[in-house]
Formats: sequence, structure tokens, C-alpha cells
Amino acid sequence: TPIRSRTDQSPTTPPGSVMSTLTSLLGETLQTKAGEKPTTEVLDGKEVVGLYFSAHWCGPCRSFTPKLAESYAAITGAGKSFEIVFVSSDRDASSFDEYYNEQPWISLPFAARDVKAKLSKKFKVSGIPTLVLLDGKTGKTLSTDGRSLLSEDPKGDEFPWPAKGVHELLGGEEGELLSHEDDVTVADLKGKSIAIYFSAHWCPPCKAFTPKLIECYKAMKKAGREDMEFIFVSSDKSTAEFSSYFGEMPWLAIPPGDKRGAALSRHFGVEGIPVRAMAMAMEMGGARAARLPTAPRGTQRPCLSLAAAPPASPQRTRRAAMRWQLTAAPWPLRPLRRPAVPPLTQTLVTIDADGKTVNGAARGAVGSDPEGVNFPWPRPPVVDLKDGPDGLNESTSLVVLAEGLDDAGKKGVLAATDAVARAALDKAKEAGDEEPDVLFFIGTAGADDGDPITPQIRKLAKLPEPSTSAPHVVLLDIPDQGGYYTMNVASAAELTQAALQGFVDDFKAGKLDRQQLGG
Repeated sequence: TPIRSRTDQSPTTPPGSVMSTLTSLLGETLQTKAGEKPTTEVLDGKEVVGLYFSAHWCGPCRSFTPKLAESYAAITGAGKSFEIVFVSSDRDASSFDEYYNEQPWISLPFAARDVKAKLSKKFKVSGIPTLVLLDGKTGKTLSTDGRSLLSEDPKGDEFPWPAKGVHELLGGEEGELLSHEDDVTVADLKGKSIAIYFSAHWCPPCKAFTPKLIECYKAMKKAGREDMEFIFVSSDKSTAEFSSYFGEMPWLAIPPGDKRGAALSRHFGVEGIPVRAMAMAMEMGGARAARLPTAPRGTQRPCLSLAAAPPASPQRTRRAAMRWQLTAAPWPLRPLRRPAVPPLTQTLVTIDADGKTVNGAARGAVGSDPEGVNFPWPRPPVVDLKDGPDGLNESTSLVVLAEGLDDAGKKGVLAATDAVARAALDKAKEAGDEEPDVLFFIGTAGADDGDPITPQIRKLAKLPEPSTSAPHVVLLDIPDQGGYYTMNVASAAELTQAALQGFVDDFKAGKLDRQQLGG
């Protein structure tokens, strides 16, 4: 999944616009114990605002809420300006009222279901309980994993939890890193671009990918690249497993059990691969809702498993994850048991010499650039699906399926899509956002040419077979319970920048007819 760094800082938000930012997020009023009051009044002067996504029917939520209440009391009792807004996933108003009566903070009005949906989508909430922490002074995201942060700092000793840069998270200049040769500190990485590899010995997809990454690293070093380094962050279960796995790698590592590893994982929002996953089998059989037992703690959205015989056990599910191409499709939240099999972890993040995130999902770049010529692999405005679907499942995504066109046709539709994508990127930068509100993809190949994702999108969106005269355009809004929208295109020449931009604008204006994936 694409990584959302917490410290790629945008220009400071003007003081007068902070409340308008929070109001645009939460609405004009919030519910307090004394009734609804203006958002500007309730949150005025708060240093940190937490958004607590939870529900009465969720067992893990009911276990976490008392702990969060204890932290809230300790932090506010110490005179620190902290507020929490409950964002309910309860099924009805009476359940909401009963649950909110147990909570000491304020709440989004239960009737504001549209605001709740917008918040869940914006912060990519795929499971509950989730605690998102916002800087009350700027409105910027401090962390989307406030649950872990408060578990480590329950009394708020480090409040207001200022965002830290990657180099600081690595331990500062004196931070020590494991090396197979000389002693290495973070200071030795000054001026270098860095790849951070989150992986584990027990993870089959990781074991398959690591040799490719090793060959890429060696090719870069052989070419004289001294301006880069890789760092391994382990999710291994024991020191022995870590040592065995790290012994295969030619780069640096965070020591096992070091708190820096957890901090980096939280910073980049690293999660397990099968979480929120939809198994896309090469041959599609019957579809049914399934709940992977590899979901992380708490409550997760189930997945749609497309296979003739969906796995019925954790072991078979794990083996299936090795065989199938995986991409995520979040559906309505429902409770899941604690996983019998730990989630697989495999994420590659690239950082420039200044500590800014270049690509939060760089795994696909290794396949398309095995010698690392373009390292640190900035994400292109339009991603070819044969290089991976990273971001497709967590963000609203426009996909142009052009595998049936000739080279000239593909080049033309790519140019139009690229122009719209670059405009979206520029707009996001101006607004200080980490990524545009719509991501862009193109499908230029089929399963026989190394792209299993494009044909599966066609099946899920009920699109016709590839055409030699016109691309098929679909806007996937998977965070919206698996919604999608299609654009009518009669020929490749009709897919101009203006036409594509108009399609996106109509989507944002709510003018398009929503359809349901797999429905």
C-alpha cells in the first residue's frame, strides 16, 4: 500500500485558516455533553485533536476505550490542551447514545453520516478502533496510529507528539545501525538517498522479493552508486530469525527489538499485505465475501475473495496469498477475531537526502528498474499497472485500460492522462497535501504480459474485452465501499485532457452514477 509520511511538511497553515480547516473536516457543530456547540468554540486553542473511530458493537473498541479515557484524563488533568472527537460506526442512534455516554470527550453528531464517511475515506480508516491525531494549530496529521502512540506514551509525557523527520526517527546523527562490516551511524548517511525495507523472514512474499532487491542493490553498488543506502526494518519473531534473514542482505539494519523500528513503521503507516486484501486469482470462479484471518488487531473490513475454492483455514489462506496477486478492496466494517496468522509485512520506502519521502510504495519500481538506474524511484504521475497497483485500493483512482490499443494509441491516451495527473499533483502541492485526491493508473498489458491486475479490473467493473479502437476508463472509489464510475469513450482520439478532466470534475461534483464492484 502507498505510504503517507507524517513529516513531509507543507507550508505552515495561516492562523486564521486553522479553524476553517477543522470545520471543513468535522462540520459546523460537534456534540458535547451539554448539547451541540460550534466546532470553532469547542476546539479553539487545542494543541492536539484526536479523531476516535470506534463503535459500541466492536469488542476491541470496548476494550480500548477505557484505556483511552485513562490517557485522556491523565493528559488533560496535567493541563495539556488535548481533545478527542468520537467518530461513530454504530448502527443506530440508540447504540451511539449508549456508547457515547461512557466517553468523556466530544463527538461528531451521529446524524452526520456523510461527514463520518468523508473522514474515514480521508484518513483511510480500514479498521476500528483507530485514533488519528491532528495538530490543533495547523490541522495537519500527526499520526494515523494514535492507538499505538498512546499505548507507548499513555500519560502523554511526549505531548504534543511533534512530528519527527526520518533521520531523527533513525536516532539522529549518533544513531547506530547494524552493518556487516564497519560501524555505521546515521551521520554516515548524510547526503545519501535511503531505501527502508520493512520485511520479515517468515513472510513468503518477502522471501520471494528480497533476492530481487539484493540483485538491484548490488547492481547499483557495482555501478559506483555511493549516494544511496538501504536499511532493513524487521518484523521477525526472534533474534535468530532476524540474524538468519539479515545475513542474506548486503545493506544496513535496525537492531531487532529496537523502538526505532516500531516508530518508523508507525510513521509510514506500514501494515500487513493481506490486510484489506482482495485475492485476485488468475482464473475467476464464484465470488463471495470472505474474512481473511490475517487482519491486524481490532476490527477490519472483510475482503472479497475471487477464487473457485476460497481458503478455509489460516494456513491455506497464507498459501493462497503466495499464489494470488493481491490488491485491496475494503467493504463495510465488521468485527474480526484476532488473527491466527500474523499479517505479512513487505514495504519498500525511498527517502531523499533531505529526509523527504520520494516513494512510499517503491516495490514495483524494482521490477521495472532492476538495476536501480532511476533510484530513488519517484512515483510517476501515471503508474502502469504492470508495475504494481500500489495506492489503487486506498485512494480514489482513475484507471485507463488501454491494453488493446496499438503503441500510438497507448502513447496518446497516456499523454492525456499524464497531463491531468500532473495538474492534480500541482494542485495538491499548492494545498500542502501529501498526495492528490485522485491517483492515476494505466493498463497497457494483460495477464499474459505480466499484468494480472488490468484484466481483473475489467471483470470486477463488468467492462467489455479490450478494444483496438478505444480505451476503457473507470474511476475506482474502493474506499467508498467498493464504488466505481465509468466514462464513455468511442475512440482513443476522444480521450483528451479536457475530456478526462471533465470526467474527474463531474465525479467530484457528484454528477456521475455510482456502480458497485463485484455487484
